[in-house]
Amino acid sequence: MVLSVTRGAGYQWPLCYGYSHPLAGPAGCNGRQPPSWSSEQATVVPTGAAFIDSAGPPPYAGHLVFCSYDSGMHIVSPGTPHASVRSGPSVCKLAVVEGPNHALYVSDTGSIYKLG
Repeated sequence: MVLSVTRGAGYQWPLCYGYSHPLAGPAGCNGRQPPSWSSEQATVVPTGAAFIDSAGPPPYAGHLVFCSYDSGMHIVSPGTPHASVRSGPSVCKLAVVEGPNHALYVSDTGSIYKLG
C-alpha cells in the first residue's frame, strides 16, 4: 500500500514536509501521519503515474510507477515504515500508461516508447 488517503485529513501539510520536518512554529507535525515516501532533499514533481497490475512487465508489475520530467521514471515499492523508490528509464518524462496488452508506454517530449 502506498497510502490510504482519507478525505480532509491534511496529513502533515501545511505543518511539515517530508518525513516529519516542521515548516514553522513550535507545534511540530501535531501527530499527523507522515508520507509513505519522501524525496527529502530533492524536488520530484510527478508528470504522470500508473498502478501496474500483476500481469505488467517486470520490474514494474504490481508497483506504482511515475514519470518526472527532470529525473525520468520512479518505481515505488511498498515498505515499512516507508516505501522505497528506484529509478527506471530516463525517457519517462511526461506520461506512463499500461496498455491492454500489459506493456508499458511512456513518453517524452517527442516520442512514445513501449516497455515490455
